[in-house]
Amino acid sequence: NGNDYLCSMFNSVKKQFGASYAAERAVVFAPQVFFPEDNPGEGELYWDDEGSHSWAWGGNSTKELAASIASFEVYDEMLLALTNRTRFPNLKHLIVAGHSAGGQVMQRYALANRVDEELGAAVRPSQQ
Repeated sequence: NGNDYLCSMFNSVKKQFGASYAAERAVVFAPQVFFPEDNPGEGELYWDDEGSHSWAWGGNSTKELAASIASFEVYDEMLLALTNRTRFPNLKHLIVAGHSAGGQVMQRYALANRVDEELGAAVRPSQQ
């Protein structure tokens, strides 16, 4: 549930850095991954494959839609959007984190992303 993880991560930032910092200086987001049983809206991406082709392994969204995109490409685009200096002129750090299966996904993403060079830094796995 993306909303639950969003609230949890925001509260973690708030606890670590203070309410003012969390509200005014941090951008926290949690992607929501939809499955067919979630009844996604028309044109919304959803993943219907399992195993090594699932969203958790960077797999493509359903073939039922006109276009399909890999979950790791979605993360690439989200990070690249944050590097837009016009929209985020004071951005200094990007931290990519996940919990449980989300943490595993971020570990895989750190190894397979395509934006290290464009970001000017490596997305690296961490044990912290």
